[in-house]
Amino acid sequence: MTPEKRPAEDEEEQEAKKLKEDSTAAVSEAAQDDTSQDSVGSDSTSSTDPEKKRLSLPEHRGTVVYTGCTQWEYIGRRNLKGIPAMLHHVPRRLAAFRGIRVAYVASHCSAAHTIVISEEGKVFSLGRNEKGQLGIGDTEVRAGVNPMDTMSEFTVVAAAVGRNHTLLLTDRGSVFACGDNKSGQCGVGNTTAVLHTPSRISFKEGKVVKVAVDAKKRPYSWGFGGYGRLGHAEPKDEYIPRLIKYFDGHNRGVEKVFCGSTFTIACSALGVFLWGQTKRTGEANMYPKPLQDLFGWDVRAVGCSTTSIVVAADDSVIAWGPSPTYGELGLGENVKSSTQPKEVKTLEGAHVEQITCGMGHTVMLVRDETEQDKEILGRLKEITL
Repeated sequence: MTPEKRPAEDEEEQEAKKLKEDSTAAVSEAAQDDTSQDSVGSDSTSSTDPEKKRLSLPEHRGTVVYTGCTQWEYIGRRNLKGIPAMLHHVPRRLAAFRGIRVAYVASHCSAAHTIVISEEGKVFSLGRNEKGQLGIGDTEVRAGVNPMDTMSEFTVVAAAVGRNHTLLLTDRGSVFACGDNKSGQCGVGNTTAVLHTPSRISFKEGKVVKVAVDAKKRPYSWGFGGYGRLGHAEPKDEYIPRLIKYFDGHNRGVEKVFCGSTFTIACSALGVFLWGQTKRTGEANMYPKPLQDLFGWDVRAVGCSTTSIVVAADDSVIAWGPSPTYGELGLGENVKSSTQPKEVKTLEGAHVEQITCGMGHTVMLVRDETEQDKEILGRLKEITL
């Protein structure tokens, strides 16, 4: 197989046609009393009511590592010329997070922005801001990392990112949204075109859940079915959750599910499976098929970009994706793309806790506890935005 060239049409326009309407699920199992407010004095943590227990950040902490494009306006567009110095083809630390331990990172395969949450639950945003998705009160171009002061009164424990909007989950179970809302994707009850600052979503249902998987570890999917991305052996749109029958059986349950633009990846006891299409042309997998190259690896996290995939497995990072890329694979200047999985040599021995991919970048949370961890991180250069 050889890397495929993408058509001349802008990537953003292609994605808009394929994805139809961008929507993002919220991010952690949570409970919300629909009469409560996010304020310091409310919702006592000592309450015995499970609906009012505080939510927590993931237990693992680490250092932010970035690879890919930092010229946010360039990604996926033909009318701008790329600046070589802003295309980072090897993983690097972000200088803005020096001394800040991070607990959560979030982006999206069609997004050019990222949300970072510190171990104290403070939010930082970086990337494209044309629709107010950075949540800092405007739609101005922002080159660096931005503290989201609009959420400073809250403890944020998780986030989800759509194409041009952002969702934030607090420790009290409230969800806030900002960014593009012309189709109501922020869920705030109106279609105000742009939400410049995070607005609280009001909902009466008691639970917010991540990745639709039932108690038997059976996954469900729904939405636009093109390219087989739903895993039902047919490119049919689904308007309600539908069981992916491949995983309905003894020892076939899934542990984690990761969605790309036109493909889906699931980790199970039987291995890692992919369905859909990871290239612009060629055949699509209409149902889950095992990724043989990852057989035997302990896959911890997966990041899905437009067509690129980055995997944290054991103490290695594995990446692949067809040309063209923006450095999100982290394979180096001489290997900018690959149709076969390759190890990211710069991060050999690194223990990566989380991976998230945007449209042309990858953000990783790398463990920084042991001397070996610190030595590996110390070898990485810094990006100053």
